[in-house]
Amino acid sequence: MEEQKQSKEITDGKPTDEKLEDRLARLEGLLLQQPKSKRDYLMPLSVIIAGALIGGFLYFAPQKTTTPTAQLIADEGAEKPTETTAANVKPPSAADHILGNPNAPIAIIEFSDFQCPFCARFHPTMKQLLKEFPNQVRWVYRHFPLDSIHPQARPAAIASECAAEAGGNDAFWTFTDRVFEQQQQMGTNLYEQIARDLNINLKNFRACVSSQKYADKISAHIADGQKAGARGTPYSILLLPGGKPAVVEGALPIEQIKPLIQEAL
Repeated sequence: MEEQKQSKEITDGKPTDEKLEDRLARLEGLLLQQPKSKRDYLMPLSVIIAGALIGGFLYFAPQKTTTPTAQLIADEGAEKPTETTAANVKPPSAADHILGNPNAPIAIIEFSDFQCPFCARFHPTMKQLLKEFPNQVRWVYRHFPLDSIHPQARPAAIASECAAEAGGNDAFWTFTDRVFEQQQQMGTNLYEQIARDLNINLKNFRACVSSQKYADKISAHIADGQKAGARGTPYSILLLPGGKPAVVEGALPIEQIKPLIQEAL
């Protein structure tokens, strides 16, 4: 959010491709906060507004800047996340999917949506953080599918859990990498192809997916994220040693996250 220190926009006042994405994402977030009946009524209007935003971007495209901005899906009237709300997040446990040193002093809990383009953009950033802080940081992945705008987010989340059931933690992270890399092909065919490549029994994988056995786990992740202040994706909480948790909203560049880690070490 603009008020968040970490995610303050820096632009020259002209529309940029990233700023356009921010505006479209904010529109998505506003729709998410509405009751379903009202959301159905507003959806056609949102398409018109999105078209206007895109048109404005095309007009100003030659003047765009490469200055990065944070992507946020948020309701401007909603309570802003703080260290206090972030402290409500459940601490990492053996039930989580964790990448990196499991005993690292800093845990980054990311609430993510497989179909969110900004989550796909943020995914390599998190991997780079683990490379630069191999013994200091662990990455905890939790599901936060935005069902109203990303219909494949929840099916992908369930499929990822089924991959983890069959192939363990490594299979989960491989599945996650592949889905973000091939986000435009999301669907049953992709999930089953990844399962094949992981040498997972396809019959068992299909049975797991169709049973929806991990639906409650995903719902629990969503509830956890909401209690901790998540209003969109990606939403990350840095659990720092001996200090208050830090909140990172959106796909911030690594240069804005590294100081939070360095100051805590």
